Amino acid sequence: MMPPTPNQRVCSACGAVSPPNATYCSVCAEALPPLEQPPYSPYGGPAPYPRQLYSPAAAQPGIIQSPPGTHPVAAVVVLSILFGGWLGMIINRQVAKGICFLVAPFVAGVVLGCLAVPIVLVAWLIGLIDAILIAGRINRGESVREWQWF
Repeated sequence: MMPPTPNQRVCSACGAVSPPNATYCSVCAEALPPLEQPPYSPYGGPAPYPRQLYSPAAAQPGIIQSPPGTHPVAAVVVLSILFGGWLGMIINRQVAKGICFLVAPFVAGVVLGCLAVPIVLVAWLIGLIDAILIAGRINRGESVREWQWF
């Protein structure tokens, strides 16, 4: 007997191999397990790390989740452009990271003086990009850590 290919289902009761679209075993009529889907990667091929999608049962401390399509991405984009990425980070529930991005330019201004202006502009741009990309991940139902970047 040949081993099953990745898109075939194997019955856990009798061991018979069924086609991928079958929901019940053709030999013993036992319900078949679902096929495992490969992780999604927007660049093609396997994902660089397994992404956990929204699941209320899988909620853990330090993990941010929302049901797909419910996160306010437009608000994150507009408020991040107007006030800097720190506000978008706070809306994304990455509060500590957002507060650090709010306070860091003031500290840089005190310590570095006139060099603070380019640092503030770079921090604003990085914060803006980060907040928008993280909002997109949360809106797709992906799990995000509190200090995850991009």
